[in-house]
Amino acid sequence: MRRTLALNLALAASAALAMLPQAPGPLRMAGAAAVVLALPGVAWLGLFRRATLTPARLALAVVGVSCILATAALAIGSLAAPPPRPWLLLGWTFLAVNAGLAVAGPWPRLAPGTPWRLLAGTGAAGFALTSCAALYLVPPLEDHDMEVRGTAYGLVSELKPYFTSNRELYLPMSHPVLFNALVAQSLVVTGEIDAARPSYDSAKRAEAAARSGVPFDWTSAWRSDYEAFLARPALVGTRAPSAFFAALILALLADLVIRMTGRVEAALAACALYAFVPETIVRSAYAGYFGETVFAMLVAAALLAEPAGTGWIVAAGGMMAVMDHKTVIFAAAVATWLLGRSIVLHRRLDPRGVALAAGFAAGTAAWWAYGFWVDAHVFVEDHLRRHIAHRLLLNDVRLLSDPAHHYAPSIPELWIEFARHTGWVLVPLAAAAAVLALLRPADDARAILAVWFLSGAVAYSLTDWRQTKHLMNGLAPMVVLVAAWLVSRERLRAAGIALAGAALVLCLRTDVHLVRDFSSLRVSGASDVDGW
Repeated sequence: MRRTLALNLALAASAALAMLPQAPGPLRMAGAAAVVLALPGVAWLGLFRRATLTPARLALAVVGVSCILATAALAIGSLAAPPPRPWLLLGWTFLAVNAGLAVAGPWPRLAPGTPWRLLAGTGAAGFALTSCAALYLVPPLEDHDMEVRGTAYGLVSELKPYFTSNRELYLPMSHPVLFNALVAQSLVVTGEIDAARPSYDSAKRAEAAARSGVPFDWTSAWRSDYEAFLARPALVGTRAPSAFFAALILALLADLVIRMTGRVEAALAACALYAFVPETIVRSAYAGYFGETVFAMLVAAALLAEPAGTGWIVAAGGMMAVMDHKTVIFAAAVATWLLGRSIVLHRRLDPRGVALAAGFAAGTAAWWAYGFWVDAHVFVEDHLRRHIAHRLLLNDVRLLSDPAHHYAPSIPELWIEFARHTGWVLVPLAAAAAVLALLRPADDARAILAVWFLSGAVAYSLTDWRQTKHLMNGLAPMVVLVAAWLVSRERLRAAGIALAGAALVLCLRTDVHLVRDFSSLRVSGASDVDGW
């Protein structure tokens, strides 16, 4: 009874905060994130009562169940006539929470010995930092916020991501749309969903023009939508899910470092270095495909490094696939490493590698089935052709700068920029730690992190994904590897700590300039509209 009362009070308070325009923005974001991504999953934790929940399992269970219930809410909401109504989503969430409390049974046991309060505090600090950056530092960004939130009205109205893209598409499907769906739910909860209506209306006009065979002025429509986006960016609802994932990343990162080193101070230092990398601040704050991508891979890495059942790993693989297709680099590289090593050393298949590959394949199948259902032609053209096949042509592998003919930087330019944005010395430290981890394959956790970092480094250097925003997908394993290496090497510890400290100081120096002038931090290969 106490649990039921507490969760219902939390749901009511969260919904009230999210919907109250006078409430502080970070609290509204916390309320929206709780309603969409936290409380529904918490209510159904009884489903996992046979397992002892580590931080990675807890995060996967809560987010995974919440995503399933959010998808169901979209399907139910689409049956009602538009415009979307907050009461319908909140009513469904209320029913889902109480059904979970009634059906799922008692909650499972949390892993003993885990510093849960420390992890909760780390996550809360991460949410506070990210939400403030989202509302007061990072401006509305075209290539991230506009497109992610622009699909929201179509998703909640028709289950289809209608949006007039500057790629001349009215149903853009470059990425899996689960994160877009979470943003759509968040906008409904905060009462900002109407801000996405202009993109939906222009996309419907584009669809009607295409079906009737008449010309459509894509440039004019997109420009009009962009101006509407700037006039009403709706940052609270748009960026609340990103802040939530940023909080989970810091908590999971701290837990991973503590388990690998036994040092709380090492975990806090690693979290500080990760959080204050300038691009972490920016990319965690906007509604792009950074936070949820890193979260999904970090959960998978943590589960692979602990004695988790294969069912958990299958679920983690599936979540990676439906969050962002670029996680295929992690899934393919880590599964190949695990399977190849087990065959060579033990003449058998590592079940973890099989589970990871199976989960990713299942998630990909679900996403592809949805894409073909929405519009097979557009899905093939936008996702399979433009955002997978074209990225792998390897027709732009360059060591020399050529900005006049290519939007992406050369390979040396990419790594110089990434090193500069991470405090210069973090990249060589992480590379050394990764190589040493692979030379000691008995240390499973470090080897998996090394494969994560190095596979992304190679893939994002050679393919058409050559931008620092993609290299940032490997920042978490870089930081953890450096922390674990320095703790284990007594002779190098003082020098290593000094170098890592220098990297943090350089990052903080860049952060100061960033706060004073957001345009002081520039990235290559970014949107030509706003530089990001």
